[in-house]
Amino acid sequence: MLEPSPGLPFMIMTKPAGAKCNLAWQGGEPTLLGVDYFRRVVELQRQYADGKTIENAFQTNGVLLDDDWCDLFKDGNFLVGLSIDGPRDLHDSYRPNKGGGGSFKQVMRGLEHLKKHRIEFNTLTVLHRHNSGDPLRVYRFLKKIGSRFQQFIPIVERAGTMETEAGLRPAQGRGAARAVPRLRGAPGLQRGVPETPHRHGGRR
Repeated sequence: MLEPSPGLPFMIMTKPAGAKCNLAWQGGEPTLLGVDYFRRVVELQRQYADGKTIENAFQTNGVLLDDDWCDLFKDGNFLVGLSIDGPRDLHDSYRPNKGGGGSFKQVMRGLEHLKKHRIEFNTLTVLHRHNSGDPLRVYRFLKKIGSRFQQFIPIVERAGTMETEAGLRPAQGRGAARAVPRLRGAPGLQRGVPETPHRHGGRR
């Protein structure tokens, strides 16, 4: 089994006594490391905590989430960020699964596991040419599935580069940027640079 970086204990030990230590797991897909890897992470965190509070933020596409993962999240004080781009037709247009089909059904199954285990979660939505023109539909869907804190990040084509199927051309990017403010004042909405999952007041 792959071992966590030796830098993990160092990060924890160098925090002042009584401090809160926030660790973010994102980039690629962290569930591919396997649940046993993160069980070892939690063991090391407890070994070196020395009275410090440790919180974990975990950004995932949700495809591999199951009861074992949720037991780990509960045990290790994990906040989960779920990547989902709206209702099935909008999400599946940009997020295929390993077999080439849409991943929406698998993501929603992972979400049901999070809810069953009462794991706190946020959502991260990529704005692309398939969903950027329908912001209210995306927002209402996210609210319906229980997302209390939402982050939105755009895919925008760089000027002079080859267009891709998913990216927004500059004009579309400006349209997407105008679309999000239409939801100004909507609870739990955040736009801009992608961040780690955000822990809102209190745990559920």
